[in-house]
Amino acid sequence: MKCTYSIKGLKAETAAAVRRAEKGKVLTITRHEKPVAVMISHKRVAAIAETLKILGDPEAMEIYHRGAEKYRNTLRELSK
Repeated sequence: MKCTYSIKGLKAETAAAVRRAEKGKVLTITRHEKPVAVMISHKRVAAIAETLKILGDPEAMEIYHRGAEKYRNTLRELSK
């Protein structure tokens, strides 16, 4: 079960490669043994896009940082 395909190999195994990507694998596509592209599932791309949207939202990041700081403080108190 490989996760790297040459362009020629991908042509011969497109359906199998797509199934692997659908199952969550990240596939590397090579040309002359050098990585040139990746194939990932639509679900994973959507998750990445959502993460980028949150990371780009100053209000969401402020809420995250406040929560993280509260969590760290709680851990410090528990470890005393």
